[in-house]
Amino acid sequence: MHPTPAVCGMPYKPSLELLTNLEKHNREYYAGYLGPMGLNGALALFVNLRCMKVLPDKLALFIGGGITADSVPEEEWQETEIKADTLLSIIHQL
Repeated sequence: MHPTPAVCGMPYKPSLELLTNLEKHNREYYAGYLGPMGLNGALALFVNLRCMKVLPDKLALFIGGGITADSVPEEEWQETEIKADTLLSIIHQL
């Protein structure tokens, strides 16, 4: 389940192996599932495509998106830039 195939790629196992070999960082919470769990056991989960790690001397942003068979690469990249701008605008207000 982690990461979701939309973020990892298909076929899943070769895609995960490729990402593991290419990426120089640990995704940590990025592309994981987050959300509340009700007292009755109901879940409302979403895929975490934006998150930030606060370190003593810097911030690490994790930003990306899911790709499907119908995705248009240029549009996905533009959406990723918008997500980055959202986090950066919050940081710049601090």
